[in-house]
Amino acid sequence: MSDSAPKSVSQLAGKYIDGTLSKEEADYLHFLMETDPQIERHLVGSVLSHLVLLENFDGPNQKETFISSKIKTKEISVWEETHQEENLPFLNNQDPRTNVPLRVQNPIEKNTDGSFYWTGDQEDRSNVRPERNRRSRRRKFFLLASGILLIVLLLFGWIFWNHQQSGEIPYCPIARVVETVDPVWREGQMSYKNGQGVERSNISLKSGLVRLKFENGVELILEGPLEFAIKDSAQTFCSEGRVSALVPSSAAGFEVSTPYASVIDRGTAFFLEVDQKKARVDVIKGKVDFVPPNKSPVPLNKGKAYTIDHLHAASEQIAQPERYMDTNKFRTILNQSETRMLESIKLKQASILRDSSLMLHWDLREGIGKIESGQIRGCRESQGRFQQTRSIAFNRRTDRLFWEQQGSCSSLTLMTSVRIDHFQNQTNVLFCSGGFAAGEGNLLWQILKDGRLQLQITHQNPKGDLSGKISREEFYSPAVYNRSTLGTWITLAVVLDSEKKTVSMYADGQEIAKKDWTNAVPLKFKGGTIGNYESNDVQRNARNLNGAMEEFLIFRRPLSSKEIFR
Repeated sequence: MSDSAPKSVSQLAGKYIDGTLSKEEADYLHFLMETDPQIERHLVGSVLSHLVLLENFDGPNQKETFISSKIKTKEISVWEETHQEENLPFLNNQDPRTNVPLRVQNPIEKNTDGSFYWTGDQEDRSNVRPERNRRSRRRKFFLLASGILLIVLLLFGWIFWNHQQSGEIPYCPIARVVETVDPVWREGQMSYKNGQGVERSNISLKSGLVRLKFENGVELILEGPLEFAIKDSAQTFCSEGRVSALVPSSAAGFEVSTPYASVIDRGTAFFLEVDQKKARVDVIKGKVDFVPPNKSPVPLNKGKAYTIDHLHAASEQIAQPERYMDTNKFRTILNQSETRMLESIKLKQASILRDSSLMLHWDLREGIGKIESGQIRGCRESQGRFQQTRSIAFNRRTDRLFWEQQGSCSSLTLMTSVRIDHFQNQTNVLFCSGGFAAGEGNLLWQILKDGRLQLQITHQNPKGDLSGKISREEFYSPAVYNRSTLGTWITLAVVLDSEKKTVSMYADGQEIAKKDWTNAVPLKFKGGTIGNYESNDVQRNARNLNGAMEEFLIFRRPLSSKEIFR
């Protein structure tokens, strides 16, 4: 370093303000500012004070005299008193912050281009800029945290928007009917389908089996004749019938009450039988508490049974495990029942295929494969109505089946066996015919988001008709689907009768709506789309079926109610 370099920070600051700082001195001062934040703050404060003072004095001599005196005697001296250092840092072989002697004689050297650099050990320099480094780390941490928070907010915003768009409310019933075997429901009582949710209600069976699964993991197999009431996920009541219960330890405390006593489970498997005279419980695994009215609980362990009659006479016996119906026994009975039902369906299909009015019959129970006079776009296999059958699932916006056959008729019957899993879209298209000509109808059959069936018949009016180019008739049914029936299989049908000028709608063979068809125009098909709308604009208007289908039929005549019921 040149011997002419100033030895005092005061001198450097003063020369900077007076404008007499040389390039060498400026480089050196710049280096000091980078290595010591207090020098940087002091110099900035001095310059600001200088600018303020310039606004308060007029004559140049007066300005310079005042500035020189103030800067050199007061402002800079405050910094020097704080540091207790008259000379420039590092030129006296001592760190001004820590007063620790440096390991080298002169750790500051000058480059050939006039810049300065540090020649001491890295350890000596580690404490030179701690505050600057801390500020930099804090800024980086703040920016990183802000970025993460912004991403999280955007993600939650997108999820909320998507949920609002779909409008679908998650449904969690107390229990759900998993499977049934030949159930015969008592007259006037509610009947349940496989997959249907069960809330606080009664299950009344003349005969048959029903397998229930509760939200807390409890599984019950009910055998008719039966009268069973669900109060909540932990309390039930049985006045008649047989109940095989499998209760996980997490649902310990599950209770089945009877007119004679209550059975409180402690994480086990048990069998309960109730009739008009007595109630008996057999403990298969674990233990239960058998609680007679107004008496202390009777703990029963595995292998024990307990009986109490209508006179409150109680006795303890040895359990009979063969009375308990586990999942394996239930599956065996279920498979036998399904085999009989499938044989019956095949006989009915043989009769259908002989019907000369049949235009289309697609049996999708074998899963994805080649279909006659049509194409499969997308779609995947799914579980069918029975354990032994498959179905075609429409889960994506582009999933659909194309019917390529052309035809015409004056009356029509559409039938399908369909399962709706959720209502993400505003509409779930079942069938859409392709194209129409003047005076001929175009069909759109779909399920609305509120669970109703809708049929639209659109046609072009004949030439000379001044009412407009296009006319549309719409027919609606009451709600067929609700939250509890999502995931269940329902056979739907719509019948257009041009002679009677009526449109009838059916669900599981029962007529649910009948409307007048005032403008009974001929129907002409140029192919059609099943499970989706015919338009390819699927990104903006998603109308695909959110569920699965196992059969679709089209007849060119109106089927009677008796034929549809069969």
